[in-house]
Amino acid sequence: MAEKMKFDSLMRDITSGALADKQDELMSRMEEVLEEEEMGTMDEMINDIRDYLTSKNKLDPYLNEAGVMQIPLEMVFSWFSAAINKRKKASQD
Repeated sequence: MAEKMKFDSLMRDITSGALADKQDELMSRMEEVLEEEEMGTMDEMINDIRDYLTSKNKLDPYLNEAGVMQIPLEMVFSWFSAAINKRKKASQD
């Protein structure tokens, strides 16, 4: 129950704008939800995104001149929320 409350609390804060311009706090809270849901770490999720983009030959636009991956926070959050919602749906079935 606490896991769902932590995710729901994060979603409420995002919707209300409480986390606007607070990227560090958002990332920290996303990491907490992943850990409590036993879905790994933020680094593992970023690696999953990289692997997915690589498999679809779509990684190049997200690499800077030095070859470092620069994923927009919106994409990371979208991946995160989709993974959490998929897990919730699977646990209800």
